[in-house]
Amino acid sequence: MGPRPIPRFLALSVLVLALSAPGVVSATPIPVVNGGFETGSFAGWTTSAAGSGSLFGVDGNQFNGIAAAFFGGTTAGSYDSISQNLPTVAGQQIEVSFWLANNGGPDNNFQALWNGVVMTNVLNASPFGYTRMTFSTFATGPSSVLQFRAYQVPAFFFLDDVSASAVPEPATLTLVGAGLAMVARHYRRRRT
Repeated sequence: MGPRPIPRFLALSVLVLALSAPGVVSATPIPVVNGGFETGSFAGWTTSAAGSGSLFGVDGNQFNGIAAAFFGGTTAGSYDSISQNLPTVAGQQIEVSFWLANNGGPDNNFQALWNGVVMTNVLNASPFGYTRMTFSTFATGPSSVLQFRAYQVPAFFFLDDVSASAVPEPATLTLVGAGLAMVARHYRRRRT
């Protein structure tokens, strides 16, 4: 006598859980307008010039595509800044990713901020090529401010390919796994 076939309700339950799981476990992109600066401008971003020695814009020293933002403010401690409001949901875990290069040494400082809190701080760095930077944080409301600011007295920082996504909560993943385990346990009990 061979194994019993899987009952129809159980097969449907497993199918529903399997089909819903990829949507639960994958990150959901959050739109960042002109995150690669491909417009050749700061379109989509709000800019704020440094109080002293402002020098920032968009040019062709890119990681990807045709353009990147550059920051070369000439006064230490005086930041050029770009920012953008992103749509978020309170309590959502957010991951922000961007590519950063630095073609000069100290005095310099590049910061990535989330709702005014410094999340990435590159201070008095030696030159480095494009490097992927990420940070994770949580949204506190329906809109969150992503900001980049910098000065680079002898040279330039270059920023490209800014992206953000909502990351699934570990509790959601646990619930999906628990549901699959319950279905499997139910099937084993019925077989014995």
